[in-house]
Amino acid sequence: MRAQRDERLRVTEWFVQRHRDEVEMSLPTTMNSDQFKQLQMYRQALRDVPEQKEFPTQIEWPAAPT
Repeated sequence: MRAQRDERLRVTEWFVQRHRDEVEMSLPTTMNSDQFKQLQMYRQALRDVPEQKEFPTQIEWPAAPT
């Protein structure tokens, strides 16, 4: 289960890094601030998965942002 969670985090890492690079270079960002916040909230929810009461027998995966 942690491997699945880690893979979901890995898939989103590129988007986080791209956004941070764009901000640091003062370029227009691909995501607006609300989209970036939603992505970060999703990533935190993934990190919190092991804290779920039924983990690891039953997991409620957070919904990925659109």
